[in-house]
Amino acid sequence: MEGQAQPPPAPQEPIVVVIPSKPSFPLDPFDPAEGPLSEWMALFNEKCRTLDIPPEPDNGEHNEKRAYFLSSVGRRGYSVLTKAWPDNPNARTIPQLEEI
Repeated sequence: MEGQAQPPPAPQEPIVVVIPSKPSFPLDPFDPAEGPLSEWMALFNEKCRTLDIPPEPDNGEHNEKRAYFLSSVGRRGYSVLTKAWPDNPNARTIPQLEEI
């Protein structure tokens, strides 16, 4: 009927969308007091597999895996790398960075 107030619409239930994610585990920064670099690198490589980070390309260009390595190694580790290569550790491959 015209002129009469309409009842408010019935409340709708919110739509919940669940997006499955891959299982993840924390990767602590490298600490030589906790174990050798080879053990940390094994965990790093497993983390990269979990996150579907592709391997470094053969052309040596900066890439996602190296960026993840440099951001995961921790402040002290990155400081060591910048002392070894003050120009730019980003220009080195992960195997070169492991040699320190």
